[in-house]
Amino acid sequence: MRKPMDFKRFYLTGFMGSAKSTVGRILAYLLRYPFTCLNELIIKGSGMSIPDIFELKGEGTFTKMETDAGRFI
Repeated sequence: MRKPMDFKRFYLTGFMGSAKSTVGRILAYLLRYPFTCLNELIIKGSGMSIPDIFELKGEGTFTKMETDAGRFI
């Protein structure tokens, strides 16, 4: 039988600006898990800020970038 905390990953979902990254960092620290922020991966990979992606490429492009980045973690 699996222990309650016997998992490899967890994902936080929620509205924009709802502190998912902040809570995720704290939770990962407390659980001694590595932390990956999709927004940071997207910024690094695109060379653009999230607001710039929304303004210049649209929300649909950002959502696709999120989906693509999520496949690599």
